[in-house]
Amino acid sequence: QLRRSAVPIAMTYVDRLLSNPLTYDQRSSALANILQDRNMYQLIVMTCLYTAVKLHEQQIISPELLSRLSLGRYSIQDIEAAELTVLTLLGWKVSGPTALDFVDHILAMNDDDASSSSMDESATRDTIAILARMQAELSVAD
Repeated sequence: QLRRSAVPIAMTYVDRLLSNPLTYDQRSSALANILQDRNMYQLIVMTCLYTAVKLHEQQIISPELLSRLSLGRYSIQDIEAAELTVLTLLGWKVSGPTALDFVDHILAMNDDDASSSSMDESATRDTIAILARMQAELSVAD
């Protein structure tokens, strides 16, 4: 079982990759046509998820499993080559904060007062935490 935070982390990689001008450089990037090629975009998104899980989870997803999940559309070599391309274009900077990290940090600042609060305040705090996490997760759903 993977934590839900792997998806927002992967999507930050995708967002950063798509906002990087080097991604579209015809001379140096294999991804220059990523927005016009649905298969390439799908490979990059799958690879970003693979990389996020590999770096931030205790379990890993093998490239073989990803190849099977893609119904053989992408080979193990395709996935590994895409991973190197993604890491190179991101400058190997893959440990940045996500929206969920900020939500957890802000909520933790309020937890100092939790020991002396009433049940109503505790229930309200739990509801706020659930809604804030849900909103952060929805922000990457597009």
